[in-house]
Amino acid sequence: MESLVRLGRPFIDGAADAALLLQQLTDITGTRGRDFYQQVFVVEIHPDDVFIHLYRQWGEKIQQGKKEEFIPDLSLAVAAPVLIASGGNPKMAQGRYGVPAFPYFDHNQLNTVDRAHSFLKSRLDKTFNGEQYMSVLAPIAEKLAKAIAEAPESKGIVLLCDLRDNSSAFSCSDPVDDNNMISIGTCYGGEGRLWADLEWILDKLWWAKLEEGAEYGHSSDAVCSLCHAPGEVVSLYSKAWPWYSITWTAPISSEVDKHALHEEVALCQHCYAALSYGVKLFTDLSSYLPSQILQEAFKGNVQSKSKSTPPRVMGAAFVLPVLDSLMEDEEFAELFALRMQKMRERKQESGADRHLEQVVGFDALLPEEFAQDAYRLTLVYYTLKNADVQLWAVIEDVLPSAMTILHDEILQDLNIYRQQLGVPYVFRIPTLLARAYGSGYLWQTLTKVMHLESPGRSRFIQRVAQDLQSAAKAAVHTTTSVNPENFWMLQDIAKFYLIFSRFLYVLDTMGDSYVSKGGRFVRTWQELQEMANGDPENMHFDGNVEDLGYVMGHLVKRFSQQFYSTTKKEYLSSRVMTFGTDLTPDVAGFKALGKIEELSLKLNIHLPQQFRQRVAATLSEFIRQIDAVRKERDAFMAAFWAGYALYDLGRPTKSSSSEAATL
Repeated sequence: MESLVRLGRPFIDGAADAALLLQQLTDITGTRGRDFYQQVFVVEIHPDDVFIHLYRQWGEKIQQGKKEEFIPDLSLAVAAPVLIASGGNPKMAQGRYGVPAFPYFDHNQLNTVDRAHSFLKSRLDKTFNGEQYMSVLAPIAEKLAKAIAEAPESKGIVLLCDLRDNSSAFSCSDPVDDNNMISIGTCYGGEGRLWADLEWILDKLWWAKLEEGAEYGHSSDAVCSLCHAPGEVVSLYSKAWPWYSITWTAPISSEVDKHALHEEVALCQHCYAALSYGVKLFTDLSSYLPSQILQEAFKGNVQSKSKSTPPRVMGAAFVLPVLDSLMEDEEFAELFALRMQKMRERKQESGADRHLEQVVGFDALLPEEFAQDAYRLTLVYYTLKNADVQLWAVIEDVLPSAMTILHDEILQDLNIYRQQLGVPYVFRIPTLLARAYGSGYLWQTLTKVMHLESPGRSRFIQRVAQDLQSAAKAAVHTTTSVNPENFWMLQDIAKFYLIFSRFLYVLDTMGDSYVSKGGRFVRTWQELQEMANGDPENMHFDGNVEDLGYVMGHLVKRFSQQFYSTTKKEYLSSRVMTFGTDLTPDVAGFKALGKIEELSLKLNIHLPQQFRQRVAATLSEFIRQIDAVRKERDAFMAAFWAGYALYDLGRPTKSSSSEAATL
């Protein structure tokens, strides 16, 4: 909450004009609010009569692919800003109205005099100076019901323009100073223009928001919980911010009355206004995470597909300066607001602006100007449904330089590596973590990675070893040759093992702390393939059981090919993993690799001399490292199956795609 107040403060302190604030604080441009401007009924209230203009369309319909979307004219819509509540019945009067601009969902709400009267009265009761309209409510309802009945069915807005005195935002007199004044049409009768004062409308919008907070707690003599300023305060409650709901019991003390919530959290008018803007900006910065991430992150043990459907998780990223004092500089605050607007619109204006989707998992932009450590990023992952919020993760104090390293260095290295492996899709970091660590571990591992800390290998190795073992059993346990489809699955998991191992290695080696962590060099798959096919005298494993396991798997698969050519049987299933058993390190070493020389002589399988020497050297190394291998069983077996599955990796393929999908 405090971060959102800090986020909104520079905008309401003058870094944005009235028109822009009205657009950004309301639902004018959002999918929930824009369709109402298809049918706008402007009602002029004069001292002696009421006039209703023929409805107008404030905007136009634009073809977006196969769908037609209505885009409102923002230069007009700011005169009748709408806020659509995120909870409750949207057809009922909601919250407070700064100006009498009332959205309706269908004509049934006001196509009779009684319905129109009820519709208007319920909203005027919640409108600033709403009582001044009561004397003309009857003629307005009568004429409005008739106009609605004659118009085509549509969503729309009723805008009441009181021209009887200077107590409203509207006037038919030309303004002396047209700053923040806009014309929304011609006055009834064709004499002059109908003007709207945007400063007045914005001021009453703040009133409406403050009244929402006051509904559940108000004091004229208290202290703001955030800025500690004494004076008038209200509760945190807002219809537009369901994260603090009166229906929740956890954050609210049972000792506090429902209408005295300011005793829990109290905000002054300035902080409440800043929170209102920060909330809207946060909402605009939010976007959904793709299903590929969520399917792995929320994979459970429930068999029913309907129950295991992952929730729709949203993510938002925003930036704040480390020092609040920087915002006191007017020029800095204006530049900050401009850069946040760039983040909001996600417009890449230079090559140094970075789209962070592959890093954070959702659509986000880091402007070049924010890529310095005078700022910090905050990442929020949450689910919002029916005004109920599930907060999954809040990752604070993320250095922009960390984002730069992850985006420019680690992911670029990984992209080259996966292309060399022949993987046709690009990984997002959350996808990698969800697949590597499984359900329940995404958010804690993502938090570590965003701070350039390693999430560790233990759980990843344990999971990938199990996956490889299962895939290998399905691939090799056939009566004749390896099942091609199952073997492809084994290869896919093996490639992921190599990619994520590379990711952890590159992440670990960032910075000067790697050596102090006891880090060691990790060979690439090309180096391991070269060693498995090279001079036996140059086979140096340096005590690394994964390198040893990879080379052993490679040699066993090479022999398996020769064995099949001679016997038409799969080597492992017929001679090693009999009766569907799992492969253990001892069996892999002493039986799968150790029996190669004996079987080749017995079955008269010709093996090159260098291959025999490589098998002997590798077996000798296995015996030397047997205790370490048994201790690091999962790491050894994961590498063994990777070497087995990818024994011919690097050979040219028949075809390849230049474009890659993103996971």
